Amino acid sequence: MLKQTPEKVIVENSQSAKTDGKTKITVLPDVRIRNIKDQLIKAKVYLGLGSIRANSQYLKDLRQRIREVQKVLGDASKDSDLLKK
Repeated sequence: MLKQTPEKVIVENSQSAKTDGKTKITVLPDVRIRNIKDQLIKAKVYLGLGSIRANSQYLKDLRQRIREVQKVLGDASKDSDLLKK
């Protein structure tokens, strides 16, 4: 499976605009939100794998982290909706 780095995700989810012969990359306002939601989906799928069920502490920790991220994410629809630390 091909692993995507955050830089690749940003480039894939960006829009290009031509300005004076130079390419200017404009990052969409919801790139981080979409990336986090994708990671949550992957984590939930990982919970369903049989091999993870053998390690109950890891399973418990992963479920807790998923709940924490979902709580922080809430109903955010763009990056500026996320809490800043």
